[in-house]
Amino acid sequence: MDLKLNFRPSFFFFSFLIFIYLLQKPDLGSASSPKCISTERQALLTFKKSLTDPFGRLSSWSGPDCCNWRGILCDSRTSHVIKIDLRNPNQTLRPYDYYGTFQKGGLGGKINPSLTRLKFLSYLDLSSNDFKFLKFPEFIGGIVSLRYLNLSFTTLSGEVPASFGNLSKLESLDLYAQPFSNYFYKKYLRASNLGWLSGLSSSLTHLNLGFVNLSGAGETWLEDFSRLSKLKELHLSNCELKSLPLSLPSSANLKLLEVLDLSQNSLYLPTPSWLFDLTSLRKLFLQEVRLLGSISPGFKKLQLLETLVLSSNELSGEIPAVLGDLPRLKYLDLSQNSFQGQIHRFLDALSKNKGNSSLLSLRLNFDRLEGTLPESFGELWNLEILELTGNHFTGSIPSSVGNMASLKKLDISFNDMDGTIPDSLGKLEELVDLNLRENKWEGVLLKSHFVNLRSLKSFSLRTEPNRSVVINLPSTWVPPFRLELINIENCLIGPSFPMWLQVQNKLNSVTLRNTGIADKIPHSWFSRIASDVTELYLENNRIKGTLPQNLVFPNLAAFDLSSNNFEGPFPRWIANVEELCLYQNNFSGSLPADIDVLMPRVRKINLFHNSFTGEIPSSLCQLTGLESLNLRNNRFSGSFPKCWQSSSQIYEIDGSENIISGEIPESLSVIPRLGDLLLNQNALEGNIPDTFQNCSNLKHIDLGGNKLTGKIPSWLSKLSSLSMLRLQSNSFDGQIPDDLCSAPSLHILDLSENKLSGPIPKCIGNLTAIVQHKSVDEYYVYQEIRDSIDLSGNNLNGEIPGEILDLAYLRILNLSRNSIAGSIPGNISKLGHLERLDLSRNRLSGSIPESLAAISSLNTLNLSFNKLEGSIPKQLKFNDLSIYVGNELLCKIHPSLTRLKFLSYLDLSSNDFNFLEIPEFIGSIDSLRYLNFSFSSFYGEVPASLGNLSKLESLDLYAQTFSYDGSSSYNLRASNLGWLSGFSSSLTYLNMGFVSLSAAGETWLQDFSRLSRLKELHLFNCELKSLPLSFPSSSNLKLFEVLDLSRNSLNSPIPNWIFDLTSLRKVFLQFSDLHSSIPSGFKNLKLLETLDLSYSRLSGEIPAVLGDLPQLKHLDLSENSFQGKIHMFLDALSKNKGDGLVYLALNSNSLNGTLPEVLGALRNLQILDLSLNSFTGSIPSSVGNMASLKKLSLHLNSMNGKIPESLGKLDRLETLDLSNNMFSGAIPQSLAGISSLKELYLTFNKLEGRIPKNLKFKEPYIYEGNELLCGKPLPKKCPRKQQIAVVN
Repeated sequence: MDLKLNFRPSFFFFSFLIFIYLLQKPDLGSASSPKCISTERQALLTFKKSLTDPFGRLSSWSGPDCCNWRGILCDSRTSHVIKIDLRNPNQTLRPYDYYGTFQKGGLGGKINPSLTRLKFLSYLDLSSNDFKFLKFPEFIGGIVSLRYLNLSFTTLSGEVPASFGNLSKLESLDLYAQPFSNYFYKKYLRASNLGWLSGLSSSLTHLNLGFVNLSGAGETWLEDFSRLSKLKELHLSNCELKSLPLSLPSSANLKLLEVLDLSQNSLYLPTPSWLFDLTSLRKLFLQEVRLLGSISPGFKKLQLLETLVLSSNELSGEIPAVLGDLPRLKYLDLSQNSFQGQIHRFLDALSKNKGNSSLLSLRLNFDRLEGTLPESFGELWNLEILELTGNHFTGSIPSSVGNMASLKKLDISFNDMDGTIPDSLGKLEELVDLNLRENKWEGVLLKSHFVNLRSLKSFSLRTEPNRSVVINLPSTWVPPFRLELINIENCLIGPSFPMWLQVQNKLNSVTLRNTGIADKIPHSWFSRIASDVTELYLENNRIKGTLPQNLVFPNLAAFDLSSNNFEGPFPRWIANVEELCLYQNNFSGSLPADIDVLMPRVRKINLFHNSFTGEIPSSLCQLTGLESLNLRNNRFSGSFPKCWQSSSQIYEIDGSENIISGEIPESLSVIPRLGDLLLNQNALEGNIPDTFQNCSNLKHIDLGGNKLTGKIPSWLSKLSSLSMLRLQSNSFDGQIPDDLCSAPSLHILDLSENKLSGPIPKCIGNLTAIVQHKSVDEYYVYQEIRDSIDLSGNNLNGEIPGEILDLAYLRILNLSRNSIAGSIPGNISKLGHLERLDLSRNRLSGSIPESLAAISSLNTLNLSFNKLEGSIPKQLKFNDLSIYVGNELLCKIHPSLTRLKFLSYLDLSSNDFNFLEIPEFIGSIDSLRYLNFSFSSFYGEVPASLGNLSKLESLDLYAQTFSYDGSSSYNLRASNLGWLSGFSSSLTYLNMGFVSLSAAGETWLQDFSRLSRLKELHLFNCELKSLPLSFPSSSNLKLFEVLDLSRNSLNSPIPNWIFDLTSLRKVFLQFSDLHSSIPSGFKNLKLLETLDLSYSRLSGEIPAVLGDLPQLKHLDLSENSFQGKIHMFLDALSKNKGDGLVYLALNSNSLNGTLPEVLGALRNLQILDLSLNSFTGSIPSSVGNMASLKKLSLHLNSMNGKIPESLGKLDRLETLDLSNNMFSGAIPQSLAGISSLKELYLTFNKLEGRIPKNLKFKEPYIYEGNELLCGKPLPKKCPRKQQIAVVN
């Protein structure tokens, strides 16, 4: 086949032109010819020579062709250098990380003016290099060919040169001047005059002057920027602008502006309205500018807005719907303002917005928003970040959250969410960060909550300890996610350590606090996380087992395994840990001798309350960064390390409650920061080293409970920071040095249990910290004894110095167990904040000052075993008698009474003898016939000498006393009643109520039965525990008229011997725990007037025998378990020929049946209480015959029928209670005629009709619960027919 090529003439013509063009190109010669222009190469080398390059970034700047040098770009046609890009490749966008990152790879030195010889240079970027506050080069304004200039993060200083105005072609200028040195907030670059901006007005599109000080630019700064007519981006973050004009100048031309950043300036004004004329804005940053007021509706004009950041201002009000209407909004940050109210309107607008799918990030953190989270959240399908932390939201997470398919971060922490967590969360496959901490969650989390969270890397959940959240996942379930952070607190995961946790092998932060785990954690889990984990917090669980040994944790900074049940040896982990907390476990064995090698960076070691043994390793001294060492409550022995050096940073040492012996190491005194030295409860010996006077930072010293000897050092006063000095329970001797009084910061002084002697220094009132109540942060263990002085258990003598009263804020004073004499200072009330005072076991004399009662804060007092005398001030509120014992002359009744040989009547009742014992000598006044010590606050044993009073006819020892909280107590007791036989032939009245007879034995009744003339015996509340069922044969109580055994726990049936006491008129057995039925023997007590058997366990029917008692006037059987009907009892009563019953209480039993008509025969009855039983039927009409009745209570029965009109005849009735029954019909008009009626209760019946108008009770609650009642005082009005019927 022939091929024929046809070429047109035009093809040859164009081929020829291309050939000619290629011949003319300069680089078609030798391939090795340099393209760099020599003068420009020399300029670059000169520029390089002025720079410092510690990382060799300019090592390529040596060959002949500068166009191939790193960071250099030449024009491909002319070979001129057009671009220099020497930005630091290690620059970062992470805040506060500048110095460490930019220092690596950064250039330094000086910027050489040789750059001005590069006439075609259009691009210059020296950003993120450290020129160490070099003065801003003025010559840069001479490189007029520049279009792009970036000198951000270069730590230049001085004034931005006005010569920048010459750069008329410049399109982008970045001078962002935040330093990355330690002087973070200082601004080294400034622009005091912005006139040079006018030179860039027709070219500049991008300008960043962040961190350039514009405070000197005056109030026209905005006008200067507004001349930049082509400007699209303006960044003025943190420029010390102090004002923002509320209107733009007429010459302003910022219509093209797309990005405006005025953040971190103190503008302090509402949002200016001119912002809303910048309709091209896409991004607006106004965070931290102190914006005031509410969000303006003008935002609706910014229809192109994509990013709006208004965080950290003072905006308030509700979040308006106008923001939800912005169609292109992607990023909205309103955090850290004072927005209030709910977010429903704003979210509704968002959900209806046709462009709502554009919103990617919504941050509303730390405002004051409240209410529940609406279901409309679920319509934000494209939202990736939702942060609501730090508000007051309540309720549950809406279940619609499962529709937010794009969500990557959800943060609802620090709110008041008190509902449940929906399992729809488990649908969020893109979710990376879930933070639900610090709320009040409840409920159960199941597998469905987590099953699809394949992207989850961070999970935080914390509820309050008193709430209940249970994470109940299948024990063998393996989740689809691998977490990097887990933070769960106060939620139940345990008791096992579940599989879903065991498989987490990428963790770098672990917090599982108070999660109920009581399992062993596999050693392999620790091994899996060792390489990445930085924090490990497992405290407040019940985790048991041992820890693996010999692991390497290269990144671990802190681990806290405290308050668990770990056991075994200390973990030999190689780690850069800074905090090591293993306290409150069961670890044992010794500490590693090479702990300084294993954990060289540790700052805090807390191992208290374990079982560690052996010596404390001296390698601790090599941990120069160690700040806190707590070894309290272990079993360490041997001497304390002696190798401490001045380079040590330790400020707290607690080695208390161990078995440490030897002397206190002097090397401790060279530690410059040492503030707390706590070595109490050990076996230390010797003196306190004098070198400690150089420890100027010492605040807390506790060396108590050791074997230290010698004198109390006087140089302790030189320790100006010393707040606590505790040297108790040692063997210090000598006197308390006066110099100690000048310690300026001392709040706690405890020198108790030593061998100190001499007087208390008078200068003690100079402890200025207690005088002036200086503030101090006490070591937490000692907060309760702040502002205290304890000198007890020594050999101190002399008097209490009056100067001690100058310690106005003293809370605790203990001078007990010394030999202090003299009197208690009369004006002791000057110690107005005193809470505890112990002066016991001294030689104090005189009276107790009345002013002591004026110290309202005093809650503990002990004055026992002194030589005090006189009366105890009545205002003193203490009921503990032991605080006064051992003062023989205190509150004493004088024996001079024995000289009154004819004294027959002695009544000291209702006086306050402040728990004095009844004097023995009272038994010597043998002429006494009447003795009354009732209500007189006596204490102790009733003296047997009272049995010598053979003429005594009446003895009243009623001993009830009342404390300030209203409770009563037993202070008087009679353990042996043999002395009663001394007045067996004289005594007619005996009252021993509230005298404890618990130790008198089971023969107590036999002792009382010997009193043959006795008529009244009152043993009310005497702690009797039994009641003999038979009377001793020798008894002779035939004259008994009154027997009171009430309020004793007798736990017996009513004994038959009572019915032999046929003279009885009154029997009180209430609250005595009697049981069984009422015996028929009561028929023998024909003279009985009062019978009280209430509040016991009596049962059966109420017998007719009680109705037959002819003299019975008062009968109380309430609060028992009586059953059945009362017809037989009432029949007997009605036939009784006696004067008639006055008081009948049968309430609170289980009585039933109807009330018989015979009830009306009880014409003398004044009180009838049948409430709280099960009576049925109607009120008998005969009740109207009970003419003496004052109170009738049928409350809480099941009675029905109509209220009888005959009740109106009871013209003495004062109380009528028919409430909580089923009475029906109308309220009788006759009730309104009972003028004596004071109380009426008709609630919760089935009464109907109009309330009688002339019924005087107008309180609505009297009638409530009767749905068909109407008329005043009820709000329900009566129908007209009912009104007419009542009138007729």
